Amino acid sequence: MLIRYACSKCGYQGTTVLPPDGVVKCRCGAPVPAARKPSQAASGRTAAEAPARPPAKAVEEDSGAKEPAAESSAAPVRPASREPGRGASATPSRAAAGASARTPRPAAGRAGARDASAPAKRKPPVPWLVAGGIGAAVALAGLIALVTGGGRPASPKRAAPARATPDETPPAAPPRTAAVPGSAREGGASDAELKAFEKKLADTLARLKTMDGIDDKVALAEELGRSAPDVQSRHEATKILNTLEDAADAENEKRYRSVQEKAAALAGEGKLPEAAAAWESFQPVYDRRGSWKSKAAGEREALLQRIAWEARRKEIEEAVAQGRFDEAETLMGRIPAGAGPEAEALAAGWRKRIAEARKAGDARKAAESRRARFEAGRPEAERRIREARAEVEREAKASAERDARLAGALKDLTARAPLRIPFTKDFVLESVQIAGFAGDRVKLVWPQGEMDYPVDKLPAHSLGIFEQALKTGSAHDYLHVGKLFLHCRQLDRAEACFTRAVQIDASVKPLCPDMARIRLATQPFRGDYRTAGNHLTVSWDFDAAEEGQDFLPDAQVKVDALPGTGLRVSGEMPTPVCRVKDIPFLDNLRFWAVPGASEVNHLVGARFIRPDGSDALVYVVIKASARRFLVNKQEGRQGTPLVAEKSYDGDGTVKIEYAEGRLTVSVGKESWSGMEAGFTNVLVLLGAAGPPKTAKQADFRQVGLSGAVEPQWILKQLAAYQDVLVAELGREHRAVGDAGERGFPPLSLDGELDAMEPAVQQRYRSAVGGVEAFYKKPEAEVLKKAWESLDALAREHPAFAPPVYWQARIAERVHSRARAESFCREAVRRSGDFPEALALLARLHAEAGAWAEAGSAVDKALALQPDLAEARLVRARILLRDGKSAEALQETALAERLAPFDADLRRRSRMLRNVIRGPGWPRERTVETAHFRVRSDLPKERLKAYAEELEAIRSHYAAVTGLESKPGAERVDVLLFNTAQGYFGYVEFASGDRLEHTSGCFISWYGQLIFFENANADETRAVMYHEGLHRFLYDTIPDAPIWLQEGVAEYVAGTRLEGGKVAEAGLVRAGRLQNLKMALRHGWKPLAFRVIMNETRGQFYSLFAPLQYAQAWSMIHFFRHGEEGRYAGLLDAYIRRLAAGDDAAKAYDTTFGKENIDEMQKQWLKYVDAMKA
Repeated sequence: MLIRYACSKCGYQGTTVLPPDGVVKCRCGAPVPAARKPSQAASGRTAAEAPARPPAKAVEEDSGAKEPAAESSAAPVRPASREPGRGASATPSRAAAGASARTPRPAAGRAGARDASAPAKRKPPVPWLVAGGIGAAVALAGLIALVTGGGRPASPKRAAPARATPDETPPAAPPRTAAVPGSAREGGASDAELKAFEKKLADTLARLKTMDGIDDKVALAEELGRSAPDVQSRHEATKILNTLEDAADAENEKRYRSVQEKAAALAGEGKLPEAAAAWESFQPVYDRRGSWKSKAAGEREALLQRIAWEARRKEIEEAVAQGRFDEAETLMGRIPAGAGPEAEALAAGWRKRIAEARKAGDARKAAESRRARFEAGRPEAERRIREARAEVEREAKASAERDARLAGALKDLTARAPLRIPFTKDFVLESVQIAGFAGDRVKLVWPQGEMDYPVDKLPAHSLGIFEQALKTGSAHDYLHVGKLFLHCRQLDRAEACFTRAVQIDASVKPLCPDMARIRLATQPFRGDYRTAGNHLTVSWDFDAAEEGQDFLPDAQVKVDALPGTGLRVSGEMPTPVCRVKDIPFLDNLRFWAVPGASEVNHLVGARFIRPDGSDALVYVVIKASARRFLVNKQEGRQGTPLVAEKSYDGDGTVKIEYAEGRLTVSVGKESWSGMEAGFTNVLVLLGAAGPPKTAKQADFRQVGLSGAVEPQWILKQLAAYQDVLVAELGREHRAVGDAGERGFPPLSLDGELDAMEPAVQQRYRSAVGGVEAFYKKPEAEVLKKAWESLDALAREHPAFAPPVYWQARIAERVHSRARAESFCREAVRRSGDFPEALALLARLHAEAGAWAEAGSAVDKALALQPDLAEARLVRARILLRDGKSAEALQETALAERLAPFDADLRRRSRMLRNVIRGPGWPRERTVETAHFRVRSDLPKERLKAYAEELEAIRSHYAAVTGLESKPGAERVDVLLFNTAQGYFGYVEFASGDRLEHTSGCFISWYGQLIFFENANADETRAVMYHEGLHRFLYDTIPDAPIWLQEGVAEYVAGTRLEGGKVAEAGLVRAGRLQNLKMALRHGWKPLAFRVIMNETRGQFYSLFAPLQYAQAWSMIHFFRHGEEGRYAGLLDAYIRRLAAGDDAAKAYDTTFGKENIDEMQKQWLKYVDAMKA
């Protein structure tokens, strides 16, 4: 029979079959103390007699949700959400006693979900059954097996909801109460209702066995739930419904997996539309809320997006490949959101390709635009070249005729009256005749020899012969000679020539320079002056009163230049003196003065300002009328007689000379010499000496001085005159097309500025102006400002090449060939069509002896811009190297014609033309060895001896430096002059500087080693060894630091050869050592090693050059021999780093920079002090 019970332990109320022994146990295992039949509960028992209901709080805490106050009996308890593969979630019991009762939770999960905290191994009691007892239980178990197929499969993505199994405790049913929501009445369901429900439950289970459609089964189960009379009955109906849905989920999962596998296979084969169709065909067996359908639709949508993405990708790739970048970017903006990481990666790659392609496209368009501009300008360029060539030919013909006329006239005049030409005080040619004239050079012939000489280097009083020769000349003859006079700074003579030319032929007036403009140009001196490189010579004959402006008197002293008398210095003080305006002499100073014949004592002196701030005054007091003189030296308050009063022979000319630490004073034929330390400044003094409080005046008929001067100072002084002179001399060539008279011509790529902002255009023009200013005034501040501006523009506009080109020009100007080449390469990399950069690169290659690269670069430059003068000049140098002298001369003439206002180019062109013409020896002799080709006007036997010594000393260079010149190097061209004047003249032709303070030099642009045979054979050899080392380093380390070049060159100069081998090496250079020791004694502070070893060429030569030579030589000597050769390996490592390509700073840092350099320098000073000549 069925009985109802209420457990006092867990509070569970239920109905069960009364066992035979009459002992009823609750499902929790506790015995039930009281048990009644259902009929007793239905026969009107009181509320007190009913089993106690568990506290509501305990139920709420256990279930996690309050039981609703009222619930419709028409609907069974169902989960709030039944998604495919999602199980009901069970909240762990929080009851203090661990009760396992559950209340159906519509919002949280299925009714009857098992508590996770229930004992896993507890055996469940026999489930609640309907009428039929065990048979009903068996029927329910069979239904579950039938529906689930013997076991419930896992739902997709989530674990199956908890279900009662034979080994688990089944879910607890909610307690029955007097007030059951829905169909449960206040006093509980009647027995009749329960029996009816139990019968219906049995019928439902039977029908479920015979039904096929899951939808019908679910409808039947739902109908059963609606008829449930109480909560417990509804709970049983819900269990059936859940079982049906789980079975449906399992079937849907199976179908889903089947479609998924099919779709994946199709997608793997690239059949995305078919895969999408497979998902569209998915039909779930039961999907009340559409979860399975929605999931399949999501898969299909993903495939459709992928299909769309594949189509979009092809469109984008095609657009990118065809250069339709805007369209590609628009399509990328429409990439489906679900395309995934692959799409993002591809899109990033496309954007990068588009950016690079646009950049390349911009560069390509710019290159095409440039080429189009070059092509458009080619006809004009070719026209300019044709006209220039024709003009060169016309001028060559006219010049030949003019030169022939002038040569004939000059030859006749000098044959009747030979010239006396005093080149210097010590070098005067007598009985000189002019045997030829060509352009700007004359051929001088005298009894002892002959030579070619530039007209503008002739003494001023010798130029009158040209005025005589023009008596029968044409207008163009006068025009040409007038220009020669301008180069000689003979303005009055030049103006007279131009006036006469216009009188003869008025059509030449537009070709005549504007003399008013030239006269207004700043002149550094009122006397006659000339410069050759950094050598300055000034002389005053005082033919004009304005020459007195070059002399600055002391207070209460008067200075006047009186034509016919000379310079007069007067005053009442004991020693009225004046000084020549300040000139920053460096070395090789010569000062001379010719006193007038008077009773007064003339004073001629030089005040040397030493590096330590002290000074020394060396002066001569001469009384010309008595032909007596004395020489004194004044240091502070201490005076020292150098020459006691004595008589002199000769003309009474006073000369003071200083060269490399040796001071020489001479009067007439008398002289005195001694050593004097280096100086930072020198003041040349002229005046009178006599009793105090008496008026004194001294006259000087002639004054002159010469010496090596700071190059910057010369550039400053001569810049205005040179600019105006070049502009005016180029007047007749303006039709060639050059627009500007001053400044750099515009570059071929400057037109790209038009696409930039005005502010950028202004910055660029300002930077180029800074470069131009630096060329005229190479000062550190000007350089810094120009460089920083160009560097900023180069960084901000990486596609704009001109700023990098100007950086290369600056680097070349400061003699940093390697950096200049690097910047040139960068400019060409930014823009391959950059003719100016290619021409500069070609010149740098030629200087380095890389002739193949030079030829290639110049060909590219001329292909782009055929009328580029710089490229034409480089081609001339290449033609000279190839032995094509005539063609080289034509190219130089063409280059000058194409750039008439480029003073620097015209100067270099003239020098190259002079080199092409050669020294002009009447009898040239040549001796060739393995590495040298020696040319000279010396007898062949002496020439052969020098050639053999050059070959022998070359092996010593390799031993000292550890270097070998590159294989296949061409023979070195050596010019050996018989006389100093021949050497000075040629060097001036080739470099623009007479270099009178030298006995030899190496000119890298021509690759020529040049020197002359001194009267002292040992000195000649020392110079030859020294300059030969420069040529050797040029082949091995072209950009070697200047201290190393000069230091090693001086070191090898101290070598003695015997029998073609080195007999002694490292001999002490007595002059260098003496100069160095004297300077140190007088307070001169040598440069720190880290400073001198990183100096630029300009710094080395501009600051106490003789002392820097001495320091560099002594450092090499110390590194080789000092401290028992301790530092020889360090020097070798330093040289190896330089040969490997390191710059001076890096080579120093990786070698000497790692040593205690201060201690090393102290050891060097001790070594120098102990050295003996």
